[in-house]
Amino acid sequence: MRAILAAIAATSLLSACSTVNHSTGSLQFNFDAEPLPENHLELAADAVQGRETDGPLQVSQPRTMIGETPFAPQRWYVCIRGIKAKGTPDESGTIQSKVEDLFAPRAASGIYDVVVMLRGNERPAVLEGYDSRLCRDAAFPPLRA
Repeated sequence: MRAILAAIAATSLLSACSTVNHSTGSLQFNFDAEPLPENHLELAADAVQGRETDGPLQVSQPRTMIGETPFAPQRWYVCIRGIKAKGTPDESGTIQSKVEDLFAPRAASGIYDVVVMLRGNERPAVLEGYDSRLCRDAAFPPLRA
């Protein structure tokens, strides 16, 4: 029985290392990814259309994140920078964010990130905030002329 529990724990830990993990709620057992929509740049642009900017817009290279469930395929997302922020950075933070910062400190850059989570050709989901962990290591290639 102990061997079975140890095997389950080891499998969970190895699966947890397959993607960006910030808590036990981000375990991923499915290593497949949904297809990246060919029009992902258009979908990202539509998600921020009409928003006020505070500089040139930058769109990151697409990256994968955990699926909707631990057994669902991974999803694609892009980060957008250059959108005017809706407020100022919250200095207080939640207890959860303070505990997470002990293990993976966030960059204190004050950069406002818009995360566009792609879902095929459906309307993408959008998360906004300062110093998003999803965008921390994102690559923002120069736009082609």
